[in-house]
Amino acid sequence: MRRTTAFLGTFVVLVLVVGKSVSADVIAADGFVVGDGGYTTTGNITGQNPTVTGFTGAWSTNTATIGVVATGLEYPGVNCEGGTARFTHTGDLPDNPRQAYRSLGSYDDTQDAYYFSGLMSFDANFATDVDSYARMGFVSGTSDIDAYSVFGVQWGFQGNGDGGVDAFVRVRNYLNGTAMNEYKIAEDVAAGTHLFVVKLQPNSSGGNDAMSIWLDPADVSSEAAAGGATWSQSTLAWVPSDDPGFSTGYLVDMLVLKSFSVGANAVVGYDEARMGTAWDDGVSVPEPGSMILGLVGLVSVLVWPRLRRRLV
Repeated sequence: MRRTTAFLGTFVVLVLVVGKSVSADVIAADGFVVGDGGYTTTGNITGQNPTVTGFTGAWSTNTATIGVVATGLEYPGVNCEGGTARFTHTGDLPDNPRQAYRSLGSYDDTQDAYYFSGLMSFDANFATDVDSYARMGFVSGTSDIDAYSVFGVQWGFQGNGDGGVDAFVRVRNYLNGTAMNEYKIAEDVAAGTHLFVVKLQPNSSGGNDAMSIWLDPADVSSEAAAGGATWSQSTLAWVPSDDPGFSTGYLVDMLVLKSFSVGANAVVGYDEARMGTAWDDGVSVPEPGSMILGLVGLVSVLVWPRLRRRLV
């Protein structure tokens, strides 16, 4: 009995140590969970302010067509929490954006890398005109995310004018001027749910910041398992060369959801928005600790009856 008890004690200690060591520090994460203090499905997203990691304020501005539904987007290997922010429109969408913002709290700006990710979906009704798009991302705070002063990273879908929809990224590139730049990362993507993972490596000396983006990686368990990036750029200038100190003025401070002229009856989903300083911080990957806790249950089922017989 002493041997069995010692084994159980050692195993539980191991679980606690390993579970603690693999727990990640996430800068911000919103899975749009419904109920239990989370989002409600009544009305639109404007003013909703559930307590989630890294955010400090309620959603605001021009969100009459963005609400939350209880059914979440799904992606293999991603720990999806349930619930989705969803854009819907029952008629032709006017030529003005529908967008939502949510403020981020402060965070350390001295990291060597930042990871951003999000799930997005679109359906067969998504317009294929070149001016039709939907995107999400983390940007600097402003009332107009297309303004000259905006920087950050956004990803999503855009009509290509040839009957299809492309995946793209929008990022500020000071080497090509001060405006936001859009880069196509995949052509003619299929309607459905897609995962975007972004890695930013800011150069603290200013200029030549590196960015890599994975679209729909087959294995999300680690950066190595995800394989080569779908798109990468090593000469971005996230931080301008005349600001070598990487001042906090160039930190992103809000999550944004946006759609523009996506067409009649189109439905766009936004889910699992995350930001962190490591792959499993920035991607909602189940922690090994949770799997070990599952083993605890299995060991209890196998060992406890034998231990109980000995005690009786």
